[in-house]
Amino acid sequence: MGCWILNESLSVVLLLSWLGGNFYLFIDTFHWYEEEDAFLYTRVILGSALAWARASAVCLNYNCMLILLPISRNFVSFLRGTITCCGGPWKKQLDKSLKFHKLVAYAIAINATIHIVAHVVNMERYHIGQSKDAGELPNRLSYLGNNPNESYLNPIRKYDTNIITEVLTTTAGVTGLVISVVLILIMTSSIEIIRQASYELFWYLHHTFIIFFIVLVIHGTGQIVRSQTLESLMLHNVTYCKDHLTEWEETIQCPLPQFSGNKPSVYFYWICRAPCAFEWFADLLFLLETQMTEKGKTNFLSYHIFLTGWDENQAAHIALHWDENTDIITGLKQKTFYGRPNWNNEFRQLAYNHPSSNIGVFFCGPKALSKTLQKMCGLYSSADPKGVRFNYNKENF
Repeated sequence: MGCWILNESLSVVLLLSWLGGNFYLFIDTFHWYEEEDAFLYTRVILGSALAWARASAVCLNYNCMLILLPISRNFVSFLRGTITCCGGPWKKQLDKSLKFHKLVAYAIAINATIHIVAHVVNMERYHIGQSKDAGELPNRLSYLGNNPNESYLNPIRKYDTNIITEVLTTTAGVTGLVISVVLILIMTSSIEIIRQASYELFWYLHHTFIIFFIVLVIHGTGQIVRSQTLESLMLHNVTYCKDHLTEWEETIQCPLPQFSGNKPSVYFYWICRAPCAFEWFADLLFLLETQMTEKGKTNFLSYHIFLTGWDENQAAHIALHWDENTDIITGLKQKTFYGRPNWNNEFRQLAYNHPSSNIGVFFCGPKALSKTLQKMCGLYSSADPKGVRFNYNKENF
């Protein structure tokens, strides 16, 4: 027993260090997602399944980083030949590199199982969040994103849908399926009976690790789970507002919460003096409006038409028909504004709706307005490299 302790003490220390790293990452990440205010509204819908999914994901990343090192022959040979500390007991550890590779593989399989189960639960809870029985706050959070200038939290946008179909239409869902299939093929082909019966099958399937790692990188961009942005947290007091839904959008401390990872969107501003200037373009906007509705992308295009010239008769006619579903001048769903835009308000709202984004501003019009917009771009671009940036482009006439 004493000899075994003496011979294997370093192996035990290294094994415990690796296990300790896994447990630390899992517990620390789990606690962070359970306590962080940025994920408070996400937890309202998902509960603890959020923390289980994210903690296992961090451990997956940790072990995927280590999995190739023990079987990298050049790396192991480098350690053997060039580092003086790799003598005696340290050299023996290099002889056990294949065993460590298998241990890391087991850890990947366990954490992948936890991650998959947790996200299956998450998708089901996202789906329930769209039902009327979910509760007032989960319902309100799930409905966010249905109107312009709102960012969504719940990726499932309606209750009457198939969860599997919804999952397989997302980047995270498709890549997650590919990763799972590749991992199953690699793990099953590593079973001793299969490996001995067909070593070529084992060898070829193991080399699908290239697909595994490429898709793993893409998988992380899916953003199924969203957090409240830092800018929104500073304006929207979550500890107060979560219990006072009636004050959302009504009081200063409860503006609508904004969440990271907004889908790309286009804001189109058109300023004209006479209503006749809109006529030739209204049909095209109506066509775009219809196509976006059919594709479920009603918030992709947000256009703002400003009429700067009108007489009293037009004003009376406009006021009389203001409550109709379509605009009296253009026939479009989005109403025409009267007067000139308040560019401070417009840029402030864009910066709030799209934090940590690069926003391209494209202008065609008179030089005086060009200077104003260029000034607004500089004024509302954040000094923080991670903040919002407005990039100005122009074509004068």
